[in-house]
Amino acid sequence: MSSTLHRLSGLQRGFHKRIAREFSGRQSLTVTDVVKAGFQPKIGLEIHAQLPSNAKLFSRAPVDEDAPPNAAVSLFDCGTPGTLPVLNKRCVLMALKAGLLLNCEVPKWCRFDRKHYFYADMPTGYQITQQDHPIAKNGYFDFYVYRNDQIESWYQKRLEIFRVQLEMDSGKTIHDQEGERSLIDLNRAGVALAEIVTGPDLTSAVEAECFVQQLRILLMHNEVCLGEMNMGHFRVDANVSLTHPDGTNGVRTEIKNMNSFRLIHMAIQSEILRHFKIISAGGKVVNETRGVVPDGSTVSMRDKEVEVDYRMMPEPNLPILKIRPEWIEDSKNEISSDLMHLYYINEHNMNPSLAIHIATDDELRYFINRCLEAEGLTAEHLVAWLGELKKVCQNCGVNYPPKSKLIADRFAEAICLEGASKITKLTCLELLKGYVQGTESERVEEIVESRELWRITGEVEISALLKSVVQENAAVVVKARGKPESKHANKLRNALIAKSNKRIFVEDAARSVVAFLAKEKM
Repeated sequence: MSSTLHRLSGLQRGFHKRIAREFSGRQSLTVTDVVKAGFQPKIGLEIHAQLPSNAKLFSRAPVDEDAPPNAAVSLFDCGTPGTLPVLNKRCVLMALKAGLLLNCEVPKWCRFDRKHYFYADMPTGYQITQQDHPIAKNGYFDFYVYRNDQIESWYQKRLEIFRVQLEMDSGKTIHDQEGERSLIDLNRAGVALAEIVTGPDLTSAVEAECFVQQLRILLMHNEVCLGEMNMGHFRVDANVSLTHPDGTNGVRTEIKNMNSFRLIHMAIQSEILRHFKIISAGGKVVNETRGVVPDGSTVSMRDKEVEVDYRMMPEPNLPILKIRPEWIEDSKNEISSDLMHLYYINEHNMNPSLAIHIATDDELRYFINRCLEAEGLTAEHLVAWLGELKKVCQNCGVNYPPKSKLIADRFAEAICLEGASKITKLTCLELLKGYVQGTESERVEEIVESRELWRITGEVEISALLKSVVQENAAVVVKARGKPESKHANKLRNALIAKSNKRIFVEDAARSVVAFLAKEKM
């Protein structure tokens, strides 16, 4: 037995030496380096979504974020002896909706438990939560994984949802550095939360960020959570570990209270790299709870090396809660998974990054939907033109996207004609400039017809225009002979386009110039 252990320890030392040798010279490590070394990040999340209720979970105290400190507190919230919890039915129904949205099983009954720990902002000395019998469990959530810098590279992933549980929030501790004291505000104590616990199936910070973003969209769409992360309505904890190359699970650390997508991404990535550096140096990762600082790195908060005994026990002042079938049916009728970004992805074949960007921007979503009403306009062609429209708006000093229905309608008309090759891109841009500046309002076809802006395709007409350009630019023609790719040839091409009042495609103009120069060479 001892010889086996000695042999294993020798192998581990050799492994750590190899890892240290391979990566010690690197100026900066990346998660790609971690994966190449045979380690697999393993990430599970706990999301605390504040439920939209006018009253707290177990008291009638108001939920008022604008109230002065300790002004929205009941006797129960501040732990007054003899007070009892009274369950808020609205919060139960909201949590039930969250579970159904996440494809969870809903049991016939659930139970509340006491989780004992002492913080100054938890005056009762315990939190009422649901440990063993939550309101919903065994669900899943399908979401899209993508990177904003690689929008064409994306995939869909299913994440297991262990449970959705109802619990009360704690108060808030404010550290006064100047006065060297901690101030307690109990306005938040007792506010209803739905805690969503996932399986440890995420493998990167990107996956975690995408999951949280799309979960938030789902809950906000169904009014289960307001989702204002800066207000603490949607907070995220992450459990991070590295699975070793031999398949053994690494030690887990917990990152607490992340309240922005940026922090979620940076903190998880930072923690993965921190684990890898410790292991590479032959050290041991300590099981602990860590906080996040503004630059996205994590700092130790409290030790978890010894398992904390929360002395969990059933809440004696609340009976078992029976989930009525009509609650489930009513909730099913009220929820919807028909999210706008899924509509863009499934119906218009948009990539998830762009679809989510549009769906979460009210003004852009309204503009896009208005444009998509145009007959014959595809989402692909519309998306391809959004960057051009943004440039036109910036050059004209107009906010993007334009709020005018007229501009949306005329934009759609113009790019439809351009997409059908009836007008050139340059003509389209000129028309857009007029609509954005407010100097044009007539329908696009009427302007194109009255000003004769239709695209020129006939070889005879293009040749006649080119002949005129050649006569006017004889010196340039001499320099361009035998050099169809030169700047002089490009000058002739541009002159031809200008001569046509921008009615010739750039490709057509270039082809005509090249053909002319080839004849001249002969």
